[in-house]
Amino acid sequence: MAKQFIRVAKTNASKNKVQLLIIKHFLLIDKTLYCNLNEAVNMVKQIFESALKEYTGNAKIPELKRFDTDKNTLVYFVEDLIYIDIHTVLNDFTQ
Repeated sequence: MAKQFIRVAKTNASKNKVQLLIIKHFLLIDKTLYCNLNEAVNMVKQIFESALKEYTGNAKIPELKRFDTDKNTLVYFVEDLIYIDIHTVLNDFTQ
């Protein structure tokens, strides 16, 4: 089964503290490898939720949106600020 690679593809200038917190949390899983797509997707969602739980302010809570680009890449994004790519690993040299 193909492995999945998570990459924080793009981060733009943050507007508030909740966005900075989300960026900080997503950088923890940047460039990590997962055994399957479900595991990678669950990790992205868990990291997003943990950032929101840590936030205690009053700013509007952004949405985590999903976009399917092609059969090998899945993109999650937060308000045109943070883009997280999940790529299917084509050549696995770890074995």
